[in-house]
Amino acid sequence: MYPNRPIWAEVDLHAIRDNFFSLRERVGSGVKMMAVIKSDAYGHGKLQVAQTLHGYADWFGVSFVDEGVELRQAGYDEPILCLVSPLADELDAVIKYRLTPVLSELALAKALVERLHHHGYQEKQGYPVHVKIDTGMGRLGVWHEEAVEVVKQIAALTDLRISGLMTHFPLADGEDKSFALEQLRRFKRVKEELAEVGITPELCHAANSAGIIDLPESHLDMVRPGVAIYGSYPSPHVSRELGLKQALTLRARIALVKQLPAGTTISYGRRFALEKDTRVGVLPLGYADGWRRSLLNKAEVLVRGERRPLIGVICMDMCMVDLSGFEDVIAGEVVTLLGQDYSGELISVEEVASWMDTIPYEVTCGLSSRVPRHYRA
Repeated sequence: MYPNRPIWAEVDLHAIRDNFFSLRERVGSGVKMMAVIKSDAYGHGKLQVAQTLHGYADWFGVSFVDEGVELRQAGYDEPILCLVSPLADELDAVIKYRLTPVLSELALAKALVERLHHHGYQEKQGYPVHVKIDTGMGRLGVWHEEAVEVVKQIAALTDLRISGLMTHFPLADGEDKSFALEQLRRFKRVKEELAEVGITPELCHAANSAGIIDLPESHLDMVRPGVAIYGSYPSPHVSRELGLKQALTLRARIALVKQLPAGTTISYGRRFALEKDTRVGVLPLGYADGWRRSLLNKAEVLVRGERRPLIGVICMDMCMVDLSGFEDVIAGEVVTLLGQDYSGELISVEEVASWMDTIPYEVTCGLSSRVPRHYRA
């Protein structure tokens, strides 16, 4: 039975669970695991992934407060870290739904205390927060050279408890790991100087997927796997020892098959011309679904287990495939654009990323909400 829409993504929840267990084995039982399910679990469906990893993940990581609220409203009671520092007007929701915010400045910490007082919060241990240290990412976080003093001031505020200290790598997935190691040295120095004044957060964490795989010294108290949970490696420079399983497959049913003469130009801009008489298939999928225009004359699809090229510019709702050699293919037949064909042939997320000149993260995150997800549990 085909889905109602002629394009769809299949998400293998068993693969996600297996990948999580492989990462767990990599870090060992003494290290906590945060499942990062931001951006709708990298396009795989955060509520479905949360259900799959419920009881296995120690924490869930989201970007925004509303993502954490949705998880709470769905009944998930795991600790949830909001990786993007909330704005002051989001703090009431943070408190109401028991979310753990990431703080990058003293001002937000003071605002949180004010809202806690407003709500009559009384907890002997204090409301848990994680403070981010910018060791070289240049994004969120207190700059490492200023971090000790700022963290001391946050720790001195009433009703707050610094339960976590964290940093993030911009280049743990690079061939040269020296900068990531320098970041770890900076982070360790901040941690040690804070310990000298009695500030010892129970969770120090730094490792993303690349750190988990290639930098065991970055595992610390907790790790934050994201893209690896979904079966992709962060870059070509990360080792492949874990045998991760790609969780997402993208399929479409052919909308139309037609025979066109040599010389016919295909799609907008007339940037592709047929060199010979050719059977052309029209697929009901385009850049509005996340199949980007940058795939022009690069991408392939699987037709009955064989690779056939997409031809011409990707349209908003359609793209075209060269069906040469398939004289009996008709409208309605299923082709695979990403993932494993029924024959066993695979188009990987990493391969599509190379065609798009981007990273694997963007491929699955970029699949739009109009692509229905179907789950294999």
